[in-house]
Amino acid sequence: MKNVFPSEVMRSKLLHNSEMMWDTGCLEWKGAKNENGYGRLWNGQRLVYAHRAMWECGNGPIPAGMSICHKCDNPRCIEPEHLFCATHAENMHDSVVKQRRRNGAEKRRGKPSATRGAKHELAKIGENEVRAILKDHADWQAKPLAEKFGVSISLIYGIRKGRNWGWLKAEMERDEF
Repeated sequence: MKNVFPSEVMRSKLLHNSEMMWDTGCLEWKGAKNENGYGRLWNGQRLVYAHRAMWECGNGPIPAGMSICHKCDNPRCIEPEHLFCATHAENMHDSVVKQRRRNGAEKRRGKPSATRGAKHELAKIGENEVRAILKDHADWQAKPLAEKFGVSISLIYGIRKGRNWGWLKAEMERDEF
């Protein structure tokens, strides 16, 4: 959807609602923000992200499938020098490299954790049951298996896919070779 304001009007609106942070060099958006701290503003037709609007003011339309990312990792920043265009995969890689994933989206499949398995406070079943689900009952359908162990069907699928108890699944697969 095209911005209805000319880029100079949008740029003026962006600059009016931002403040330079001299210690970081970030031009921080002071207007409305979403729950993750990204600036939002009205472009004449809909709410848009402030950093994306600033990018478009200086660089034109954002290519389809591309993200506008922050070199400074500050979601409030709209400083053009701090923004770059990248694919979603490149942005996710950048977030892992810079260790800024806050939402737990970086999966730790197959990697040990301080509290894992039956010791985890949310564990519904134990290691022996998981081993049975993966090995002894591998040919069972999820629903009867969930009923047998008193857990949800989604937990059965999670165990089989490695989303839950992934470290144990990886360990069992290594032992098979």
